[in-house]
Amino acid sequence: MRITTQLRATVAGILILGLGSVGAGFFTTSGQEGTVVNQAGIVRGASQRLSKLELADQADDELIQRLDGVVKGLIEGDNDLGLPSASGDFLVQMRRVETQWKVLKDAIYQVRRDPRSKGELLAVSESFLRQQTKQFQQLRKLVKTRSRA
Repeated sequence: MRITTQLRATVAGILILGLGSVGAGFFTTSGQEGTVVNQAGIVRGASQRLSKLELADQADDELIQRLDGVVKGLIEGDNDLGLPSASGDFLVQMRRVETQWKVLKDAIYQVRRDPRSKGELLAVSESFLRQQTKQFQQLRKLVKTRSRA
């Protein structure tokens, strides 16, 4: 086999491996972005379910723990949930979510101590939903923008 033929084969092999690595990285990132969107949606939906249960005097500490874990995972990353750690604008958004989630939890615990504060929980829950809807829409736009790049 001639040297030029060997060189061409080697270069072609390197290009194929390089493109394969880029493609694998893209699909991994896309998969993670989809997981992030799904988990953010879980926070949004499960927080509303939790609020309704609390308003109906049905405490669900397990759901609170699950939401704590998802919010933490969206910030710090979580291998079990398939979440990468947050950075940049997304990290800023997730820190807001974390703060809002703490406010909602405080309202839930307040209702448990004083059932007369259910009106406050309802207001906090509605505010949380509005904020989560805006942030969820921004996240979806961010993911769409990244997937087009």
